[in-house]
Amino acid sequence: MAAAVRERFTGWPEIYELRVVSAGSQYRPIFFYGPGRGEVTLVHGAIEKGKLSRRELDYADGNRKIAQDDRRRITGHVFRFGAGAGKP
Repeated sequence: MAAAVRERFTGWPEIYELRVVSAGSQYRPIFFYGPGRGEVTLVHGAIEKGKLSRRELDYADGNRKIAQDDRRRITGHVFRFGAGAGKP
């Protein structure tokens, strides 16, 4: 598995793309840094090759604006590594 963070998109300066290749598929979660300091928020996901469409980027940016305006719309996540990971 390989992963790389892409630079900002022209026209959408606050969203970024993470490209993860696994088992021949390219997963492309879209995120922004924030809304709080030290936070990263996933706003959309895509599985596509080539350029993301304007529609996909507009959708992600709309979700970014929602997350920044209303923190109640955000769900936190705690990463657990090792035995029992993912279990409450």
